[in-house]
Amino acid sequence: MSNIINTKKPFSGILSRLALAALLLLTPLFFLPIFGVSLAAAKSGFVLLTLAFALSAYMLARASDRTFSTPSTSAILVIAALPVTFFISAVANTRFSSSFIGNTLESTTVLFIILMAIVAFLSSVYLRSDKEIESSLRLVFISFGIVAAYQVLRLAVTLITQNASSAALSFGMFPGTYGNLLDKWNDIAIFSGLVMLAIIVAWRTLNKKSKILAGITFVVAGFIAKVVAFSMLWVVLAVLLLAYVILDSVADKKVTIFSRKGLTPFRAVVSVMAIGMILFSVLGAYGARLNSKGQIMHPTVYKAVNLAPNLFGGVPSEIRPGFASTYLVFKDTIKNNPIFGKGPNKFSESWVQYRPLEINQTPYGDTDFNYAVGYIPTLMISTGILGSIALIVFFLYFLKQAISLAISKKSTATEKVVAYSGIYLVVLSFFYIPAVALIIYMFAVAGIIFAKSGVSEKVLSDTKLNKNIIRAISLISIAFFVLVCFQLIKQHNAARNYSLAVYAVQVDKNIDSAEKYLAKALAGHPIDLYYRGYAELSSLKASVIASQNTKGGVLSEEARASAQENYLQAEKYADQAILANPKNYVNYLFAARIYEADPSKLDKSEELYNKALTYSPSNPNVYFGIAKIKANQGDIEGVKSNLQKAIEIRPGYTEALLAGAQLKASEKDIKGSLDFLVQAYRSNNSRLDLLLIIADVQEKEQNDIKAATETLEYAVGNNPSYAEGRLALATIYAKQAKYVDAANLLVGIKTEDENTKKILDQYILELKAGKNPFKTNQAPNAAASSKATTTATSTKSKK
Repeated sequence: MSNIINTKKPFSGILSRLALAALLLLTPLFFLPIFGVSLAAAKSGFVLLTLAFALSAYMLARASDRTFSTPSTSAILVIAALPVTFFISAVANTRFSSSFIGNTLESTTVLFIILMAIVAFLSSVYLRSDKEIESSLRLVFISFGIVAAYQVLRLAVTLITQNASSAALSFGMFPGTYGNLLDKWNDIAIFSGLVMLAIIVAWRTLNKKSKILAGITFVVAGFIAKVVAFSMLWVVLAVLLLAYVILDSVADKKVTIFSRKGLTPFRAVVSVMAIGMILFSVLGAYGARLNSKGQIMHPTVYKAVNLAPNLFGGVPSEIRPGFASTYLVFKDTIKNNPIFGKGPNKFSESWVQYRPLEINQTPYGDTDFNYAVGYIPTLMISTGILGSIALIVFFLYFLKQAISLAISKKSTATEKVVAYSGIYLVVLSFFYIPAVALIIYMFAVAGIIFAKSGVSEKVLSDTKLNKNIIRAISLISIAFFVLVCFQLIKQHNAARNYSLAVYAVQVDKNIDSAEKYLAKALAGHPIDLYYRGYAELSSLKASVIASQNTKGGVLSEEARASAQENYLQAEKYADQAILANPKNYVNYLFAARIYEADPSKLDKSEELYNKALTYSPSNPNVYFGIAKIKANQGDIEGVKSNLQKAIEIRPGYTEALLAGAQLKASEKDIKGSLDFLVQAYRSNNSRLDLLLIIADVQEKEQNDIKAATETLEYAVGNNPSYAEGRLALATIYAKQAKYVDAANLLVGIKTEDENTKKILDQYILELKAGKNPFKTNQAPNAAASSKATTTATSTKSKK
């Protein structure tokens, strides 16, 4: 570490180097164990404060020695182009604050890109010699060692205790097996792969002691990567390792890897490892293939490939858009917002407006993704042609310099480590959304590589004017970062208060406390999310007042006035949410639902629904909302038209299908109603209550007791513990004089409600006596009490 902070003068230069070192070492480890402050938000805040200090110290050092040492002019232009184009894109679009700083300084904001440009610049200044680079690599390895030790300890506790929550090691921030210091579970694998790649490239230059430590680190990193089972990592790592072996063999007396001289033991081992990684990835994809029923086709292969992750809870699913949908969103965004895009940090706006219709037919149709398939594609979509050109130039220049270092015979082992690490991080950033720490490493590597392309030295004359200019720039920079830090602290505090409000409602059931927290959140950062939260809370308060202040079923005038006041407040805050973010369809959808509660404001609600379609034209929820408005207005044709649109967009839209069934029933079209009910169940086969409705229609409307019986038998067969199903089937068995079968079904129902238990026991006695107890008595609802539980005594569960 001494090399990275070693400088003779001035002292502020030492502080700047030290801040950069702290950034590399501590970003992966940093978190705040404070409720409501997310891991990513805490890391972004740390990065901002550290870089603000580093840049200010750097400028003060320049004011002292007036010496500017930078990478080549082309590298400086490439670095500077990113924040400039992102800033222009933000200015050209609405809601500048959302693009500039976001809610918690997200990794796609203008300010974050500015910070990454600073990382690249400072790295190009302070990390030039092999000693300086090696010192920075040691910091990264130390950071990984701490991350790995913590994660291995958590995995060990999970394995020993068979407790996936590992609560004792969570610090209130990392629940479950997959909680980690970086961010997402796959980020741990990427960090591990980075360390593995660096060790292999540097291996032959290490001394014996270093090789022992590196070997242990490599094994630990490989173990963690294997447990995470991020298949993309193995492919990228394998390709880079094979490329390294081939280039290394070619550089060695121009022999090929396949010749006797080319295939040294080291190269052979690395080649086998790379081939094994590819084979592992292929087998993983093969073993995960599903048949038409959604079942794994090759369970043995799947279990073998995922043996390690299955020991610790399995492989978690991480959902994001694919390449095909990302391309379609990019194409439509460029078509409609060509030059500047929607603006930095606004990918979700492009997604909800241009996402493929097929997405609505998946379980993720209502997911508003904030990122595309990868980090770089997300940035390109958000900033249009201007930002895309800047990004393409930056990363092409980056890759060109990195590949040159990788293939050059003159490159040192340290330079090759940097080159291969840079390529690795860039490729994964195109295919994935890395954690904040990994993005910082990517830009730090970029700075090192850019410095290798050439260095420019400039010494300003020792004049009072020059000194004052540099000092003024320093003070402006400090003032800027102070203001930004102050705003970010306010936003973090607002986010925490919002989380406390949610907790107060959902856990403590304390509406008054939640209202106080929401008021603080809005005061600190008035965004649409918090306004919607306040509107929802006001609506909840009105409902509570209405339910708790009735006498003889009639609401008192005082309570009525109070409830009305809260409903009006809900409408007010719903409108404020729209004003805060007029391009977010969620705000219009939310406000429409608030207004539709008032029969006199149905037209306003319909207007808001239609406005939502402007920003999310393929959203079936909007059409379903309009259908509800039309139903309240008595416009049956309007109901049919909008339900049809909703179902066309999402054929498995359960609520719309049920509404269609109800509409058909009102028109005496029993067959049509039944068709809708069957489709609704197929779209959501966890809704066993739909089978009861289907059976009821089959029996009472179609007089088909056989079909009704088969439907109920299917329901109970799928879930023998389903009390309502057993009761309904027992009733229909009794009608067919199947008294013994009916009695057996009732025996399987266990309930804590004594009255229900007595009735069931009486029914069982009558059934065993050959009587139908349901002719003169109403069957009890076994699930009427929230305490009722059921166990099956005659049939084993199929689940």
